[in-house]
Amino acid sequence: MNQIFSLQRIGWLLRKDWIESKRSIGYAVVAFLVIIFPFLWITTNAEKDSNQIAFYILGLVGSFIYFCKLAGKRIHFAKGIYLTLPASTEEKYFALLLEGILMLIVYNGLFWISIYVWSLINPAFHPVPASGIYHAIQGGGVSIFFASLIFLSYLTFRKHALAIAIVGIGAGLGTLIGVMIWLVSIRLKSEGMMQTECLFNPDALSSTMDFLTGHVNSAMGIFTLIVLYIAYLKLKEKESR
Repeated sequence: MNQIFSLQRIGWLLRKDWIESKRSIGYAVVAFLVIIFPFLWITTNAEKDSNQIAFYILGLVGSFIYFCKLAGKRIHFAKGIYLTLPASTEEKYFALLLEGILMLIVYNGLFWISIYVWSLINPAFHPVPASGIYHAIQGGGVSIFFASLIFLSYLTFRKHALAIAIVGIGAGLGTLIGVMIWLVSIRLKSEGMMQTECLFNPDALSSTMDFLTGHVNSAMGIFTLIVLYIAYLKLKEKESR
């Protein structure tokens, strides 16, 4: 293979994956539409936006797990056809990541189009603004890190990938909480404050949380890149077998 990275071969991989998975994806889209419209009808008169936000988050998680299952199925296929395709590891890995991004775009498109269509059908319905949803998931660094762990699990393990990922996320949450407590204690000591002072002082609490959020999101971004690189190495290892 003369080239390690070719957009033409990546396009070929995407086309092949689409041809093989379009029926399954079509069923998933129909299932989403069958679920969301009755949900919107039931929650039309709800005064809180939390129902729509919860549906968006659950649907996003479900869509991502569905994508990971498709990716894992290709990697662990009994005959190893995907791993022997005439494309480099970099091209296959990039194609998988691109499919994940396309999944996010399609899910968001379906969700917001459904919200808009229902608001036209039922004027009494009050759609949640996009800013409300994106504000609810503003801890994006942590979410993306956990998503990368799920992706790695499906690429690594043929069976029980989701259960293994959940255990990994639990361990990650425990570690994250421990690190957060440690960072808060350092922050308080540097300002000569006790923990009780921080809790009962709104300005100090806000300052501490801003400090914590900035550091945690930066760290999660770095950890996510590390996990994605490990996933690439796992794919490369499976190809060499």
